[in-house]
Amino acid sequence: MSRQFTDGEIVAAIRAIAAEGKPLSRARVRTHLGGGGSSRISAILKQYAAGAHGAADRSGPVGPVRTRPQGSGSAPASGAHRAAARLVSAMVAEPAAAPVTRGDRESEDSIARLQSEIRVLKLLLESERNARREEEARHARIVEALQGEIAIVGRG
Repeated sequence: MSRQFTDGEIVAAIRAIAAEGKPLSRARVRTHLGGGGSSRISAILKQYAAGAHGAADRSGPVGPVRTRPQGSGSAPASGAHRAAARLVSAMVAEPAAAPVTRGDRESEDSIARLQSEIRVLKLLLESERNARREEEARHARIVEALQGEIAIVGRG
């Protein structure tokens, strides 16, 4: 089983690849990370291409973002990740109106970008917490079922 990477680690890998001027693809991100879930990487690549993680500000060539190799299918992202992606799209704000001086404009843009990233990170954290709660509930049900089976076998 491959290591689970955080969304921040995946975004950092995407940014590093973009900074190198290489085209973005799910396979290239997985290679850069040394593993990771394809559907999760695909979802974050799509968010990045839409500007949710600062893609519009990146330097280097802006090529197509390929999230699945041609001719292959991919498992859909979890419901929590899809919900987070929708919320991210709805919550990411445009930078404030341009102030008078260039320095002020750059500061305002930086602040707006950081505030936007904070909102995105909060949404992703909540998504991860919800997914963890769902996973814990599933594990609890499995443990209860196994304990019931053990009790039945112990009586028999």
